[in-house]
Amino acid sequence: MLGCCLCWLALHENANPVPSKLTHHTGLEIAWTLVPVLILVIIAIPSFRFDPSVESRRPRSPSRLRHQWYWSYKYPEDQGGGFGFDQVMKPEAELQPGDVRLLSVDNEAVVPVNEV
Repeated sequence: MLGCCLCWLALHENANPVPSKLTHHTGLEIAWTLVPVLILVIIAIPSFRFDPSVESRRPRSPSRLRHQWYWSYKYPEDQGGGFGFDQVMKPEAELQPGDVRLLSVDNEAVVPVNEV
């Protein structure tokens, strides 16, 4: 197989005396570098519209802290809160019919309708 490839290259050595303009063409290399950059910028622009201060304007938005085996929630005092609780996954012995095994927790967080 290697011999066939070498023979083919030797026989077709002079088949293309004028090299292609697709390599070492500065304008083309700049273009195919800038086009993906422009595509990424266009994709990123909608994400800049998200305002991080929106989170602070939500009514009673709890701060969430993830630990290794459970979640902690704390409501800020300035929003009428000042309390917190932990969510731990229910042991398999405490599961009720209809509970999802890996998603059921001891303290469920309920989000009010049309508030968040």
